[in-house]
Order: sequence, then C-alpha cells, then structure tokens
Amino acid sequence: MKRFFLTLSISLFALGLSAQSVEIMPTYGYQFGGKIRGGFGDFRVESSGAYGVNMDISTDNLPVTISAFWLRQDSYGIYQRFGQREERLWGLAAEYFQVGITRQFGNGVAIPFTTFTLGGANFSPKTGDFSDEFRFAATFGGGVKIMPSDKFGIRLHVRMLAPFQWGGAGMWCGNSGCSVNASASTSFIQGEAGGGVILKLN
Repeated sequence: MKRFFLTLSISLFALGLSAQSVEIMPTYGYQFGGKIRGGFGDFRVESSGAYGVNMDISTDNLPVTISAFWLRQDSYGIYQRFGQREERLWGLAAEYFQVGITRQFGNGVAIPFTTFTLGGANFSPKTGDFSDEFRFAATFGGGVKIMPSDKFGIRLHVRMLAPFQWGGAGMWCGNSGCSVNASASTSFIQGEAGGGVILKLN
C-alpha cells in the first residue's frame, strides 16, 4: 500500500508540473465521531484536533479539479460497557490518504465547492497489544474558498470521513450474459470541520 501511495504522489507531482494552477493548503480542524457497537459495549474515537495538507490541481482539459489530501488525528480510544462509565484505553492516531475531485462554482472572491475522494484510512493504536488497522475509505464534503488575491486565500470546509468496514464482489452469468457487482458499507463515520491558508503556486 505504501508503494501505491508513492506511485500516486509521483503521478500527481507530474500532473502538477503541467497544470494551469496548483494550490497547496495546510489545514487544521476538529475531527469528531467514529463509534463501533460491540457485543458488550461501544468503542469510539475521542473527538480532537486534526491537521493535514490539501492539494488542488486544475488543468484546462478537465472541468473539475483533481484533489488530494492527508489528514491526521492524534486522539484516544474510548470504550464503554453497556450500563457503565466510559474508559479511556490508549492513544490512537487516525490518518486519511485521499485522492478525488473537487467541483468549484464561480470565479469570484468567494468560491463555493464540493469534493469527493477515495483512498485509505489507517488507525494506529499507541500500544503494543494491537497492530495498525488499514481500511479503504471515502470522503464527501464542501466549503468555500475566499480569494482576496490571485496567490493567497483562505479555505473553510466540512467533510464526512467513512472508512469501509465490509465489502464484497461477485459475478453472475446466465443466458443473457454476465454481470459484476461490488459493494462496500460502514457503520463507522467521522466528521471534520476545519480551514487553512491557500497558497497558489501558478
């Protein structure tokens, strides 16, 4: 998986060299949510601050912007047995590595946008009793870019973060041909509200 993201990063860098514009956005926000119900209680990720970097690449050939971001939350795992008080277990880092598209509306000072991405999410417990857990994930969000100048601006956003817990695929064939179906679902949803500074490189 690390090799995949390295290849993807090199591809995005090459695309950025020929792009009409590239925007780099360090971000900081508040990440919340994320609960799993078990047989004896609920496990959740404690809400906390999150930081990361966004990159938007615009080209003349595409009607949308290519977007990529990395987001990290340093938090704690919280467990609550049914009918008992919550217990903070251990430190937990949640990281998202995502690539997708952003649709911007207008070219004025305030530019609304929506965005959709796919990629991975890695959950790393800060204890030797458990190993890292990697999941494919998707995000959906929106916000506004405020651009008082051509090279500098501010980004405000909210987004839903959804690691996939279950997935499946199958193929069926009959007299009329064959079909392929794939699906994924999750009950673990996080959200993030944040913002950052936009630095437009070209």
